[in-house]
Amino acid sequence: MLNKILSGDYPRSRVLSVMLGVTFLILALMPFIVEVFGIENGRQLAMDSAVKICIFILLAASYDMLLGYTAVISFAHTVFFAIGAYSVGIMLNQPGADWIALIGAVILGIICSASLALIIALVGLRVRTLFFTMITLAVAAGFLFLLVKLSAWTGGLDGLNFDDGIPALLAKKFLFFPSEGADVALSGIRYVSYYLIFLISAVVFWFMLRMVNSPLGRVLQAIRENEFRTLAIGFKPVIYKMIVIVIACSIASLAGSLYAIWLRSAVPNSYLTLNIMIVVLIMVVVGGMGTIYGSVIGAVIMTLMENYLRTGLNNVIGEGIDIPVIHELIHADRWLMYLGIMYVLCVYFFNIGVVGKLRVMAAEKLLKKSQS
Repeated sequence: MLNKILSGDYPRSRVLSVMLGVTFLILALMPFIVEVFGIENGRQLAMDSAVKICIFILLAASYDMLLGYTAVISFAHTVFFAIGAYSVGIMLNQPGADWIALIGAVILGIICSASLALIIALVGLRVRTLFFTMITLAVAAGFLFLLVKLSAWTGGLDGLNFDDGIPALLAKKFLFFPSEGADVALSGIRYVSYYLIFLISAVVFWFMLRMVNSPLGRVLQAIRENEFRTLAIGFKPVIYKMIVIVIACSIASLAGSLYAIWLRSAVPNSYLTLNIMIVVLIMVVVGGMGTIYGSVIGAVIMTLMENYLRTGLNNVIGEGIDIPVIHELIHADRWLMYLGIMYVLCVYFFNIGVVGKLRVMAAEKLLKKSQS
């Protein structure tokens, strides 16, 4: 049964299996963890981090389908992330928005993203890889310019805020573990929205895992290894690249829609910047290209580093360190420097990604055990 579910693509490492299992359980129980155990100081940060991990697992995994399985380098992936967010933002900004409007906005975002991705693929795949990358970079810059110019619809650089457009169900409160004076109340925007995002992310992640281990995925890997040989045995690489680009960009749009539902806003800085694209790229590289599982590890590492490293540095400074040099080194604004150091160390010690390294270590251990 498990073999059918995972298409035979097991983690192939006990350590990796434990890491994935613990991550799944924590994400599944996060609303109850923060409420029941009373994480008062970091409640919102913990919930935001959990949601961001779910969203960026989808975004990084969809990008891994391009980079890790087909060797397609694109800098326009965040464009489709933004399209999903703005489709939800524009629709929920209209009076009388309900669940039908929300679902329609998500579907519309996916259709627009798939159409744009198909156009980019038709035009861009006719040139060499480097020029395709430059085309996607130009598309990202052009889309940001378009968002600013269409400020009547998009809100310009200030973006859209649609607190009032959230469907009524997401505004309700739900009681859990009722007892005298100790009710645990979770509001809809924190409970229904969270599990909506979590469940959709889990299902879509499973879909990607199945896809890359299907015959289509094998062809994609063959294209990555040797495109000319793949063409010689009867497969047209351009067609398969177009298919994976459309699917990956549609998933990125879905991730953007889910993130907009949680943030209740669509702002360019949250969806469409080069920094976000770089973070997604780092997630894929650190986690392990061409594994899909690597997106989970990469998203967890990068999100925790980004959210808690900055907070930790702020707390250290808040304790009052007057030594000028040390104060500058541990300033909260220096968190990117430590993030860069972490990335260099990961690339040096895990040059095939965390997932790849763990699998190699597990295979070596199994080989030694069989030889002894």
